[in-house]
Amino acid sequence: MEQHGQDEQQPQAGYGQAPIAPYAPPPPKQGWSWKRKAWVIAGSVFAFFIVVGAIGDATKKPVPVAAVSSPSASALATSSPAGSTPTVVPKPSVKPAALATPTAPGIALTGFGATQAQWAAHHVPDENNGPDFWNPNPALPPTTTGGVNDEYIAVTFAGSPARALTYDLLMTPRSLSAAEAKVALELPPDAVPGKPIYDFKGLMGAQCVEVDYTSATLGKVLGGAHGNLVYAVYQSAQANTLDVSQIEWVALVSAPQDTDTGTNAC
Repeated sequence: MEQHGQDEQQPQAGYGQAPIAPYAPPPPKQGWSWKRKAWVIAGSVFAFFIVVGAIGDATKKPVPVAAVSSPSASALATSSPAGSTPTVVPKPSVKPAALATPTAPGIALTGFGATQAQWAAHHVPDENNGPDFWNPNPALPPTTTGGVNDEYIAVTFAGSPARALTYDLLMTPRSLSAAEAKVALELPPDAVPGKPIYDFKGLMGAQCVEVDYTSATLGKVLGGAHGNLVYAVYQSAQANTLDVSQIEWVALVSAPQDTDTGTNAC
């Protein structure tokens, strides 16, 4: 019975020839599967981008902070397709903000020394008595004709700008110390009272107490040798009788505005 394949009889070498090696079929070709090819290609691409990225980082120059925070000094260019002329946007001109001219800080006075505008913003005019009368107050003793009296009488503005530098202050009867506390509200906070001066032999027998106030603020506002000095004369309801427990009237005047050259306080 004949045998095939590997059992077939192999040819024998002739005399004087090298023995013939047995026949061995070539190994089958190991072709790559499509999955293996895909992985190899993907790995090559990934390695390529890593190399390109490393080269780019090595050649990249740091961008100054100023270049990031502000546009170019000449223009800003927008990106355009390849081969086209880039669109250039001119940088808008920026003008520096105008510097404010330094001025002396304003001093807001609402009572004595106030400008007409400052005074009007804090007082009520008496339309019945005229522009020199302010703050009608029914709680005050009535006028000689029985009308409503005003807290501020004979308010006079002087200087440039015009300021309230002379007026009479009426109040309900109170002690001298309480009256001084009310006057202190009319003056700047830095006003310092002097020692009270009692005058029992004033003009036409008038009796009063004078207190002189000094204020550095008024000195700056009014200027002059005595712009810081204010005279305050306290009186009772009856001018010729002084009752320090019943002060109702105080006359305030800036020293430069005082035209009385006599030695009497009242």
